[in-house]
Amino acid sequence: MITNHYENGQISSVHHENVNRNRVGAEKVYSAGGNLNYERNWEKGKLHGSGTFYHPDGSVYINEQYVEGQKVGKWNFQDPQGTPIQTIEYTGHGNDGTYSHFYTGQLYFVQKLENGALVNSEVVNQELYDIVQEEGSATTK
Repeated sequence: MITNHYENGQISSVHHENVNRNRVGAEKVYSAGGNLNYERNWEKGKLHGSGTFYHPDGSVYINEQYVEGQKVGKWNFQDPQGTPIQTIEYTGHGNDGTYSHFYTGQLYFVQKLENGALVNSEVVNQELYDIVQEEGSATTK
């Protein structure tokens, strides 16, 4: 087991390595304050299995899945109250998949990537899409 520490002595991460120095098994990464930032699994030096990222308050931010280092399955992103922000259904080929965007928990926009390129975008709730666009432009002014 390999344990790393912050300068203040707090554990920053814990993981296992095999004799070839490839990561295997569970990995946990902590903030300098001691909160769990994320936990995930490794097999033969590649991410494999499920992982979870956390908000600073300890609530779940992302649930993720890997198979031999490839992103797969449905990843759910949520705010600290558990309201969906985004879901991504990965195909197992890089970042290819279907990206669904939510505002206040309601689906408003869907994008599809294939071979690393955007192949489709669909506004499914124009009213919410317009709100998000306006809020985005207000933050860049």
